Amino acid sequence: MIDSVPKLSVSQIVRRLKQQSTKKVWDAFPKLEKHFWKNKASRYLT
Repeated sequence: MIDSVPKLSVSQIVRRLKQQSTKKVWDAFPKLEKHFWKNKASRYLT
């Protein structure tokens, strides 16, 4: 279960959870960030 402030909507809670989990993944696997950003940049350059 998740405890939260009653002022937060469900979508705000989900957004914060996704932000936190993404940050933990980037911190744990720094090579992923380079891989994904490289691919994004190459898509826009072509």
